[in-house]
Order: sequence, then C-alpha cells, then structure tokens
Amino acid sequence: MFFFKGYDEEINKYFPDKIEDSKLKDVRGDFESSKILSSLVKVGIPFENALNIVYHVISMILNDCKQNKYTDGLSTHKIRKIVADTIIKYPIEDTSYEEIEKWADKYVRAYGRDGQRIEVYFNDSDNILEVDYNFLKKSYCQILYLI
Repeated sequence: MFFFKGYDEEINKYFPDKIEDSKLKDVRGDFESSKILSSLVKVGIPFENALNIVYHVISMILNDCKQNKYTDGLSTHKIRKIVADTIIKYPIEDTSYEEIEKWADKYVRAYGRDGQRIEVYFNDSDNILEVDYNFLKKSYCQILYLI
C-alpha cells in the first residue's frame, strides 16, 4: 500500500543512515508507514481509524525531524512508542475511550516490547556475551533437540 509513499520518502531523507531495527542487531532499513498500518489493523483497529493514526504518527515524526529531535537517529523502538502514544492520546470519533485503551493495550502487547539485548559479563574473562531473542530461540531449540 502506498497511501503515504510521499511522506515515507520525506522522512527517509532525514535518515540517510536508515532506521535502526531495535529487534535485530546491526539491521537498518527505510521508514515504511505501511508496516505501521498493517500492525494497527492486525490488532483490530478498523482500517479508517488506523489510517488516521498513521497520518498523525507521520506528522509527529516529520515535525520532530524539522525540529532536529532525532540527532541520535530514529529506531523502530522510538516509532513503536510514538504509535502507542498516538493511539492512546488521539481522540477517534464514535469510539469509546475503553475501546481505544484496548487497541493500545493490544498494540503494546504485540509490538511494544523490542527484542531487548542483555549483555552477560564473565568475571573470569573479558568476554561479553550478548543475549537476545534469536540467541534464546536457538538455545531453546538445541535444548529441545537434546531432550
């Protein structure tokens, strides 16, 4: 879907080094509003309301870009936080606040937790092991295989 293609291109101009993927280490990509729209619809937000939310997220990001608020770059973590805040704060006509809260809760449960990386330091060496979702998934699969 290309509802916001021009806006996506405008946002991407501000980030020549791309958007940091908070879940995947060392992965960067373009800003794509279609991903936000898709995630909103997947959690049960009606399409028209999801379009309004995406528009407000884009407006907020562009406004922040123009004010140089992303000097340290933009990440998917920051985008998810903006989306969650927009859902909960944006008044959507003909929708109860309770319904909006449910949407926000569903969104945060589904997308709000980034694949946080934990660094494990070994006291008998200088080694540092980074533990993330992929490491745990691989380890879990290996454990199941051994059982």
